Amino acid sequence: MMFLDWLRKVFVGTVDIPDPKPRITINNIIIDGNSVIIKSPWSKLKRGSVQNTESMNPVIDAGHTALYAEDFDKNDLQVGDIVVAQRPSLWVLHRIVEIGFDDKGRYFRTKGDNVAQVDPVKVRDIDLKWLVFGIIY
Repeated sequence: MMFLDWLRKVFVGTVDIPDPKPRITINNIIIDGNSVIIKSPWSKLKRGSVQNTESMNPVIDAGHTALYAEDFDKNDLQVGDIVVAQRPSLWVLHRIVEIGFDDKGRYFRTKGDNVAQVDPVKVRDIDLKWLVFGIIY
């Protein structure tokens, strides 16, 4: 059996999760001794510890640190990007799985990687707060 044939059998039944759009090139990551410097195209950045909801396992889990951009271009979002959206009583960090338009304008459908169903609420531009551009394990 050839290696590629074997590999195809190994991944039968797995789900191909779309990747986020690459936004930070390797030339914008500088290693200086024991420091890492990331040059970003955004000016409003934050970092935060991820809560233990298990909805984004195994990519993002409790205790991981997410790097967020607030002043990102919402028109540049694509399926696969991970965003933080504000819901009436909570913040949700999930992956964009669909971008569409309806009578209210553009919407985004999001889903946790470890959740079987798409989130029930359409996310609107006004609900999008941060773009996740990095995860520190």
